[in-house]
Amino acid sequence: MGYKEIATKIKSNLSSFSNAISSVDATSFSTVWQGDAHDNLTSNLSNTLSSFSKCNTDLGTFVVALEELQQYKDNKEKISSLQSSLANL
Repeated sequence: MGYKEIATKIKSNLSSFSNAISSVDATSFSTVWQGDAHDNLTSNLSNTLSSFSKCNTDLGTFVVALEELQQYKDNKEKISSLQSSLANL
């Protein structure tokens, strides 16, 4: 997975996360126990939890990518150093 794909995936999930938060925010807590409001709140909270879980998974992917990028950078520097040493022989 490329860095652009990871960024796109994170942006997409952040949008979903923002929508879930807005949905919960839109629930009037003063009417939680009236009519269907309790069920709606429960559903909104469940959706928000799902969004949190998805974001957590995707951020884990991002962390792995960053770790791999750092490993690549370290390896590239080692190879460059070895090439310089070989050129000086």
